[in-house]
Amino acid sequence: MDQAINSARSYISSSSFSKRSLIEQLSHDGFLGHEAAAAADSVDADWNRQAARSAADYLATTSFSKQGLFKQLEHEGFTRDQIDFALSEIGY
Repeated sequence: MDQAINSARSYISSSSFSKRSLIEQLSHDGFLGHEAAAAADSVDADWNRQAARSAADYLATTSFSKQGLFKQLEHEGFTRDQIDFALSEIGY
């Protein structure tokens, strides 16, 4: 379990993830579903900030309409509230 938590912390510190996408990544890395979910819970991430970071990263490399960025963040697994926070943070 410690390895799953360490991996989750590493991912969160180096890139933006929704809780769902972090669990999917950890599962892809070979951790069992319950290990991945527990690790995602244990990192105590600010998912709003993760969404804002993801939105900013997207806009740094490509152009999105507000609706297009919303759909992209939704596809990544962020909740509506997290996306609304992110769009507000980046001035959309």
